Amino acid sequence: MKPNRQDLQGMESQAEKMSVSCASSHSMQWVLQVLGLGIVVAVIYGARISSVPIRGEESRWARVAQEMIDSGDWITPQQQGKVFPDRPPLNSWCIAATSLVIGDTSPFAVRLPTLLATVLTALLVALYTRNFLGSGASLTAGLIYATFPQILQLGRFAESDALLTLFITGSLFVWHYGFLRRWSPWRFWSAGYSLAALAALTKGPQGPIYFVGATCLYLILRGDWRRLFSWGHIAGLVLMLLLVGAWQIPYSLNVGAEASLKTWSEEGTLTQRLAEAGSSRFFGHLLAFPLEIFGAMLPWSLFVPALATRGFWRERGNGRDGVVFLLVIVLVVLAPCWIIPSARVRYVMALFPAVACLSAMAIDYSLESAKDTLNLRRWSWFHGVSAVGMTGLGVAAITLACTVSRSTTANVPDGLQAWFRSSPLPSPAILAVFGGVSLAAATASFFLAKKGSLRRPQWAVLPAAILLCAGYDGPILEYLIITSPNAPAAVAGIKAEIPAGELLASFGPVNHLFTYTYRGPVELREWPSPATAAEEIPDYFCFMQTSAEESHTIPVPWEKVGEVVCDRYRGENPREVVVVGRRIFAPQLANTPKERK
Repeated sequence: MKPNRQDLQGMESQAEKMSVSCASSHSMQWVLQVLGLGIVVAVIYGARISSVPIRGEESRWARVAQEMIDSGDWITPQQQGKVFPDRPPLNSWCIAATSLVIGDTSPFAVRLPTLLATVLTALLVALYTRNFLGSGASLTAGLIYATFPQILQLGRFAESDALLTLFITGSLFVWHYGFLRRWSPWRFWSAGYSLAALAALTKGPQGPIYFVGATCLYLILRGDWRRLFSWGHIAGLVLMLLLVGAWQIPYSLNVGAEASLKTWSEEGTLTQRLAEAGSSRFFGHLLAFPLEIFGAMLPWSLFVPALATRGFWRERGNGRDGVVFLLVIVLVVLAPCWIIPSARVRYVMALFPAVACLSAMAIDYSLESAKDTLNLRRWSWFHGVSAVGMTGLGVAAITLACTVSRSTTANVPDGLQAWFRSSPLPSPAILAVFGGVSLAAATASFFLAKKGSLRRPQWAVLPAAILLCAGYDGPILEYLIITSPNAPAAVAGIKAEIPAGELLASFGPVNHLFTYTYRGPVELREWPSPATAAEEIPDYFCFMQTSAEESHTIPVPWEKVGEVVCDRYRGENPREVVVVGRRIFAPQLANTPKERK
């Protein structure tokens, strides 16, 4: 008996409902997976976000944010009340915003924008890669980005690199997503240029340069002149100029042309760096810099050579367009720094998301073709070598934890006792936990090596990812805690000696770590001369001492209240020290010891 038309329509309707339900189920599953990735990355980077004291350039931007809050001037970055034209202010705006929400400028508030930027970039990498790969491989791309050693180092501290990477990656990936989805040129050019404008407001012109260079080169390679020379492109460019100009015009009116130019040329160093291209270090840098980048991406960079195989390009099919765009990004970001000998790996952090996508594609290809005996052997070797290395790390960490503690070195040979006492070793508990995680990861890698490989890429890379996170969140962060100068303790001791409400002045600018940690106003003044009237010198003052031999003449009797080391790392001969002094008046001279410089 044949079904009638009504029965067929009912069956088709039921099939459509089942199809929609299935698609909805898959969509919801994908959303939950992405949220899970975001939570994992947030835990990795947020677990000990306040453990390391504020260090390096963090206090520079945190202090700018604090002065914005105190003065109400959100246009002109300032340090000690003076214009600070080193960089556009978006990074400090974000720090100020989170500080206002949380209610203080604690390390957590200062570093929260960087944490959010790292999480969002990892999610952006996963979402973009989903255009070319399955859900598992796209999640792998996000996990790879979050576990690059360079990202583990910079993705939690309050410098501008993570925020800049988010906006550059967003501008490029959103633009290409709109291009692939056949958005109107007005839409994808406007979206890309808007995010490029945020990158410009974060760290200057490199964000727009990368965006324009990558998109234009990609369209030229495709021969797509219609979209390159479109009214939508012009509209996007105008939109970027308007967004940047909304800050730039009032800022220029406040500070003048010279300071404005300095803001966009990174303290005038751009010309100097370009001049280095002809120096004697040039050819050595050409050879060493790619290797440094390769090392900063280990172990995931080991999979990148698969991009050069014929089978990879044959298997990509419709995904070749994405591979080409990602390679263009890598080339455009790498090229300027490759020819500058003083360039460091952090300068090309914007190419890391593209490499994460490419690594995930290579991993997905090798897993999909694991029936090929050669690929099967490669995965077995990868997991086997990983298992051996992780076992060695675990045994070494547990042995070190059992051998020595901070309270005793009785079991250490006499020749090594001094080294153990002076070395910045993590605590035995941290070493033991890291050793246990290493052995667990080694067991998982050994299992994968025996099985040949799992077909799910996120499980194939998980042991190495866990080890990288445990290594950085454990022993490496502990090392940074131990080796960072304890500026908060030193400043607390100094503030206890200064009466409440007493003015503290600085003779010349002092290090931003001191002004950030001091929290109160530090009035900037000129250095006093012998002709300076005594009543013009405040009771409490401070100044920078950049070497042990440096001497300063204060034309009144005074004594040292304390000093604060402002170096990134603690050492026997600190390079930057803020000295806080107190005037000694005549009745005190007979009984009060004084120290003059």
